[in-house]
Amino acid sequence: MKINTLDLTKTISDFLFLWVENPEEKARKIFEIKHSLTAHWFEKYMQYYFQKYRNYKIWNPKTNEFDHWIDLKWVKYENWKNKFLIVQCKKFSIKDITEDLIANFYWKIIDKVINLKDNIEIFYITTSKFTDKAKIFWKEKWIKTIDFYDIYKLQEIYPLEKFKDEILKNEWQKEIRKCFCDNQLILKLYDNHFNIESPSDIELYQFLKQIRRDYSYKNQLRLWDIARNETLELLARKRPYNFQSLKDTIRTLPSRERNKILKHWDIFTERLRYLKIKEENNEKINEEIKIRKKKKSFLEILFW
Repeated sequence: MKINTLDLTKTISDFLFLWVENPEEKARKIFEIKHSLTAHWFEKYMQYYFQKYRNYKIWNPKTNEFDHWIDLKWVKYENWKNKFLIVQCKKFSIKDITEDLIANFYWKIIDKVINLKDNIEIFYITTSKFTDKAKIFWKEKWIKTIDFYDIYKLQEIYPLEKFKDEILKNEWQKEIRKCFCDNQLILKLYDNHFNIESPSDIELYQFLKQIRRDYSYKNQLRLWDIARNETLELLARKRPYNFQSLKDTIRTLPSRERNKILKHWDIFTERLRYLKIKEENNEKINEEIKIRKKKKSFLEILFW
């Protein structure tokens, strides 16, 4: 099974912008959640968490067609009255949650929000992160959120291993087989025991634009004061992974544009360097596999 390297690189990048320690190690935890659980069982993982640690009970085991935009509904008895919980789960790899996505969900459940008033909690859960406009929207509408960093912290309370034990006790064996993606269940991330697919230039260009947007928001800079779109297209094609290769790549650009990109060069090359290392490691692994196959075929012929 091939996994796009950009997925892991993007998660590492999200942690880097938070200035946390060991961003790569934290990103691998999120990466495991994304690729070892199916979308349905990611919802189940969150369901078990709310049941066990928030004392909620299932409101409706099977979501009907009318409520197809609600992934999970729970209820608990608190302060002499029922308190309801409505949850939307999005297990995205690279895509972030935009204002349109969260607004679309909110306006579809507005009747329930009005009817239940103060007795309702709304959660929007994602394995990626929220855009700046999405954050403004959910703060205005009092929607509670769980993003990639919250899920990382949640795993300290409720790790995947514990979830596996829970489903073994509570779910049918037939359903458990559907729980995990079999070909991605054991991801030896530290040993690189999985095939890595190199991202396309278009994917990398979009990723670099996202890095620029996050950096501009964090440092209160305009996008074109960091780099123009044409410059990011050039970086996506050439993929410079250190300062010298970056200088060689941008030498044909106008002096003003060169000065801008050299001022903020590390935020781009740091991510591109990680992609370069992963691609080189993948090439070495593929060569070793080819050599082993050749040796095996030779021995088979010899002793046939």
